[in-house]
Amino acid sequence: LFGYVGSGGQIKNLGAVNVNITGYDYVGGLIGWNEAGSITSCYITGSVRGDFIVGGLVGYNDNGLITSCYATGEVRGMFDVGGLVGENYNGPLTSCYAAGSVSGDFYVGGLAGRNSGPITFCYSSSSILGYNLYMCGGLVGVNDGPINSCFVTGQINDVYDACYVGGLVGYNNNEGAISNCYSRGSVACGADSYAVGGLVGWN
Repeated sequence: LFGYVGSGGQIKNLGAVNVNITGYDYVGGLIGWNEAGSITSCYITGSVRGDFIVGGLVGYNDNGLITSCYATGEVRGMFDVGGLVGENYNGPLTSCYAAGSVSGDFYVGGLAGRNSGPITFCYSSSSILGYNLYMCGGLVGVNDGPINSCFVTGQINDVYDACYVGGLVGYNNNEGAISNCYSRGSVACGADSYAVGGLVGWN
């Protein structure tokens, strides 16, 4: 609906149903690129597809605030793919969730493919499917930010080999503090997979 939202932009109480969006990079069901904008009480249902930085609600969230939002449906991409946000750069995600199916190859998450911002009171019930998953998590694929009071109920299914796959976070870096979280979804990867965990693949 919006290709770009700039600093100070505010989107509230807005939903789009049964979207069918296909792009290349910075692809989102509501916003392709949110740069320091505020998104509150918004939702998306339907299909979002692209290659790089693909999210059900927002493709790239650059220091933007996302609160009380959700996305359901199908999200497909290759790099930085998330059920809600493809890549979240320093933006707070609060009281949000994603449900549906997410598929990709690198940096794939049920809520966010890649994250460096605080995530609080969020959850994902997304099912994740890949063929050679690399850094994939039920909530976040690659994490560099604090995650607090979040949970996952979705499943991760990898047809072939996988590296750094976790029920909550696939690859948790130095700045990623995880507290009061859990995952109860199944994590199923191929026999030659590396660093696979029920909560975190690699910490």
